[in-house]
Amino acid sequence: ELYFAHGLRQSPATLQSTGFDVHQDTEDFPFIEYTVVVKLTADPPGAPPSQMRVVGAQRFFSYGPRAGDASCFRARAFHASVKPAEGAGEHLKVAFFFRASNKGERRAKRLLAAEGMGHDEQALAQRRQRVVYEMSAYNFEAKGEHALFGGSA
Repeated sequence: ELYFAHGLRQSPATLQSTGFDVHQDTEDFPFIEYTVVVKLTADPPGAPPSQMRVVGAQRFFSYGPRAGDASCFRARAFHASVKPAEGAGEHLKVAFFFRASNKGERRAKRLLAAEGMGHDEQALAQRRQRVVYEMSAYNFEAKGEHALFGGSA
């Protein structure tokens, strides 16, 4: 479940204000589970990539060259900004911070109980997939007309 998001403007000129030393994304909100960073700007041809360092990884993570390229990692992972390479342009990004959603898990377990399936882990995994689909922002069918448009269902 999306908890909050913020924008990043990263370039050699903004490194002092948008460069981050080693940190975890759980420092302010310990319940954050995942971080997703989406690059909004494309790299000019031949430009060096925007990068991030995940502590313990064998190499830096490099974002792809297109707008929309992204990273997803556990918010508890220690990570840091990487100083932009010579000739790097400005990168605009949005960082999304997600927390666990108990609502979906409870719904999946209620479905399982209603079907008399008890503690069948495989069936629970299938109900979780169904709930994720039903709760998806792209699934208008499951949300009902009333919830979406204020009309009668």
